[in-house]
Amino acid sequence: MLSTDIALQLISPKQVWYAWFPFAEDRTQGKDRPVLILDVDDDNVHVWATKITKSRPYDEHDVELDEWADIPLDFPSTASPINTVIIPKTQLRRYAGVITDHDWERIMEEFRKMNS
Repeated sequence: MLSTDIALQLISPKQVWYAWFPFAEDRTQGKDRPVLILDVDDDNVHVWATKITKSRPYDEHDVELDEWADIPLDFPSTASPINTVIIPKTQLRRYAGVITDHDWERIMEEFRKMNS
């Protein structure tokens, strides 16, 4: 496994990291959780990240990950496309793995639905 310092230089979409992620109801508060990297800015300083939670789907756009163990995560998980934020790359604490193509496509489909 890559060290976190080296991995931070190689961040790309489809990776899952543990990062401090703000709560929707109060952006000054948050917690360390798995996040899915959607994109990295051109300056390689910030990332677009979607929250991953162990909660069951709450929103109509939430996507239960079919292949959460392949990342690997320690628990059944749900991606929440509605909870996507831009965070500094420095908030990424620990690399977890890569989401499967199957689950990535399902999440991207929810983004298309949300934006249509």
